[in-house]
Amino acid sequence: MLKHLSVPNCVRFLKILIAPTAILAASFDLAAPTPCSAGFVGLGQAGKYTLFDVSNSQFQFNNSTVGGDVALGPGTTYNISGGTEAISGAVYYDQSNPTAPSGFSPGVPTGGIHSAILAQAVADARAADASAAGLTANLVVSGNQITNSTGTITGHAGENIIDLTQVNLTNGSVLINGTATETFIFRVSGQFSVGNSTIRVTGGVLPEHVLWYFPNTSTIKSSNGSFDGTILALHSPVQFDNTPTGLGPIRGAVIATDDVNNNQNWVFSTVSGFDIVDIDGHSFVPVPEPGSIILAGIAGAGALLLIVRRRCRREN
Repeated sequence: MLKHLSVPNCVRFLKILIAPTAILAASFDLAAPTPCSAGFVGLGQAGKYTLFDVSNSQFQFNNSTVGGDVALGPGTTYNISGGTEAISGAVYYDQSNPTAPSGFSPGVPTGGIHSAILAQAVADARAADASAAGLTANLVVSGNQITNSTGTITGHAGENIIDLTQVNLTNGSVLINGTATETFIFRVSGQFSVGNSTIRVTGGVLPEHVLWYFPNTSTIKSSNGSFDGTILALHSPVQFDNTPTGLGPIRGAVIATDDVNNNQNWVFSTVSGFDIVDIDGHSFVPVPEPGSIILAGIAGAGALLLIVRRRCRREN
């Protein structure tokens, strides 16, 4: 089409392109976040795994179901006992670990056990931890905690950052409500206990748009409970067991370690009927900010404008 433009048509076409490009540029000026509102950097390579014991802790596993890959970082030791477990993916252990994990039942994991270089995944997990720690809260949950009386948490467009002192549910149900373009990052300073309870997304929010971040040493467990979202806890052990069939699996991922204290007594524990599935093959994924989408539109319109101008000059 551009090849056969006459000079008058070139002028008209340029005018057509310039107007929407200017509108996009003005929209970007309004939508662009301030420097202090930089969003979460994401999980990078760490987000490839359903279970990721990042480093320096004991990986305890038995009678559990994992829908996805497992990664065991440098310095990790293993306490694995076969039974009724299932891993529909591969297990990767860092090449610096002296031995491969063993003790799984025959045929588990389905993708085999492989030595791997996990340095980038470890670095990305630590970068995600630092990024989540520096975010500015922009949504408040009543009482700054999730309890049986919380009910539904409704977000706003874009990235929702919520500071909590604890998550403490017993025989309760909580909903995280929003659209598919919203993300929720819960920064929990205290315990995370989902006992005989559920935390689920609704209204279009995806499980991979929910992150549970723990900046401190915490008690993180889910006894007879289930939830949506990715756990990011590089300062604390995690203990998960017995996900009742009636509640459905945990939909997300667990990225954890005693990365700070290098304490082998701390445990990454998934035992006795724990059931987790990595939705859509990945864990937490940030949604692009509106400014980023507009900027991409400006870039595309600008590139087309440049092509047309060059064509018009040659025709002239």
